Amino acid sequence: ELRHFQRNDRFAEFGAMGTLEEIYRTGKPVLPQVLLDDISSLGSRLLTTRATIGGAIASNGPVTSFPGTLLVLDASIEVYSVRKTKKIHPKWTQLTRLLDRTGHIALPQQGLISRVRISFSDKDYQRFRSIGSFIQEPSEAVAIAFTAHRDQDVLINPCIAFTYPDQGTLFSRDVDNVFSSVRLPVNSAEYDALESMLFGFIDSMFPGITPLQRVRTSGILHGMMDELNELSLTVPEIDEEEGQAWERPRRPARGN
Repeated sequence: ELRHFQRNDRFAEFGAMGTLEEIYRTGKPVLPQVLLDDISSLGSRLLTTRATIGGAIASNGPVTSFPGTLLVLDASIEVYSVRKTKKIHPKWTQLTRLLDRTGHIALPQQGLISRVRISFSDKDYQRFRSIGSFIQEPSEAVAIAFTAHRDQDVLINPCIAFTYPDQGTLFSRDVDNVFSSVRLPVNSAEYDALESMLFGFIDSMFPGITPLQRVRTSGILHGMMDELNELSLTVPEIDEEEGQAWERPRRPARGN
């Protein structure tokens, strides 16, 4: 069971001992792109063929990027724990319920992850970006996972997670709500206000992030918002001959 893989039309399940390489290979046709990009970002097959999804979630050392990615996907895990009766009790729990106030995944005492369930996502904006090595420079690295539905100039059900390997993972509905209030495209003043609010949450959760982590976080956010701005300035049109949708530029709604 710890290495099994199964899927239906709503989700995929992986045993906790399944390696990241196995998950990428078997799940590539159906898994959300943000998760595939997270695995790809590791680069080395030496890592992906040895690291397991369960270990990546419950790492006791520097935090990996995978809890953040799975949080934005609303993933669930099955945990086996020993109760007072000495009986082993399995229970499915949303990963969000196991994220503690320090930004770490807190399993029950003597708990063991057995399976991971990942729902298929139809969100049309899915991005994973990381800078720096989580292994070699944990005090300088950062990763951001972001998903949302795009609906003209608004983001529907945005979910974002910031991960600092030496600190933890920030995932909060309050942060998501900041993006829910955004109207695209944003100009420079609006972006500065957005970034200021986001760093208010980050600094409150992780006052120990380094200046380089701060700069790298800002760079990733700028890139994502620039991309969302560009996407908001295109409108789909239908090619009547081929019946296919394409996008043409739309006149900007706001100036910079």
